[in-house]
Amino acid sequence: MPSGSCLFPQDRFRLVKGTAKEHHETHESGMHLTLHFCGTCGCLLYKTADRKEFEGGVIVLAGTLDDSHALDDAKPEAEFFVKDRASWWPALGDAKQLQGFD
Repeated sequence: MPSGSCLFPQDRFRLVKGTAKEHHETHESGMHLTLHFCGTCGCLLYKTADRKEFEGGVIVLAGTLDDSHALDDAKPEAEFFVKDRASWWPALGDAKQLQGFD
């Protein structure tokens, strides 16, 4: 199922409450991901990755942001893994439509 994620510079991101636990895995694309999740409820909060495009960044799940209006002025630049998108899910406006991370 699709999810909205935002890439933020690591120095502009902070966890407001609690301490995240980590899980390491290899994505189907071959990149190594570190998933950071709430140690209390298990909710995935953000990810870090070893791909050059994500270097110095934090991939934050949009639903975990504490400001519900934080993305009001944001414009999606790309959609990834559109090959897996449900047939009823429309493409996002002018966003690049990428089959994977390519």
